Amino acid sequence: MKTVISKEYLNFLNEIKTRIVTARIQTVRSVNKKLIKLYWDIGKAIVERQKNIRRATILLRLLPVI
Repeated sequence: MKTVISKEYLNFLNEIKTRIVTARIQTVRSVNKKLIKLYWDIGKAIVERQKNIRRATILLRLLPVI
């Protein structure tokens, strides 16, 4: 026995599918933005730490001269 599905019901299902796909895409974009910001902040922290280590190293080399 074949079940007949109305066009209205098929349109309803397609709307739901579209909403789900759209929500998934928006979620991925949001997560990606947050990850990019996290990685940027980590990189910035690493660079700052390296600068501080270089300054300390230079200072330690200069101390015996002073």
